[in-house]
Amino acid sequence: MRRQFDLRLVSLESSPLSTNRLLSFFRTTARRCIVAPDGYWRIKAKVIVSLAIIFHMSAILVGALGGHPSSRLEQHAAAPLRRYFGFVNQGYAYRYYARLDTTVDPQHPHRWGTPVVTLEMEFERPDGIKREIYRLPSKERVSPRLRFQRQLDLAYHLTADPKWVGSFARHACKTFGCSKVAIYTQEHQIPDLDVVRAAAFGRGEPVDLEASSTYAHRVKLGEFKCTDF
Repeated sequence: MRRQFDLRLVSLESSPLSTNRLLSFFRTTARRCIVAPDGYWRIKAKVIVSLAIIFHMSAILVGALGGHPSSRLEQHAAAPLRRYFGFVNQGYAYRYYARLDTTVDPQHPHRWGTPVVTLEMEFERPDGIKREIYRLPSKERVSPRLRFQRQLDLAYHLTADPKWVGSFARHACKTFGCSKVAIYTQEHQIPDLDVVRAAAFGRGEPVDLEASSTYAHRVKLGEFKCTDF
């Protein structure tokens, strides 16, 4: 009996006609459960789908509100939905620029900044060595705008985990055709908010966001010869 049942399964899986019939049966059954004879959705199907949409949209909203910085109420509301966030790959707060004044440690506050990665590349030319500088993120407006966000992410990734610097240097060598590349990182700090507010309301001098005082000292992440790759 067991062997006969297994053979039937193999026959069903190996037969395209039987598989198509099975899929057609499921489609027909699902359609009968959802669509009424008059061609419109059944009331129960509408209610179930509407509740599912409301739950999903509420979960996305709760996940966005529960990200740091947030209140305890918002965090407690998002906690039971963590498995659902993992299942649908959602639950992100998208608060990349929310930390303006303090860190997560209120005892040691400091202004947050943006990591800036600089590539100093050398090119061998018949008339000598030519040097070029490439900056992430770029000061120029890039298109599409999502590309600028990608540059921010890449600069942060290289600064936070320098083990990937070698891989990025190899990519730069192949992309730009340079012979040597040195990669640096430095933090572009956010100006004091009181100074920005004063300037916005005409009570102070204009704020130069690119002043040298807004940049921390450079840190060398690595230097590579393209012949090593």
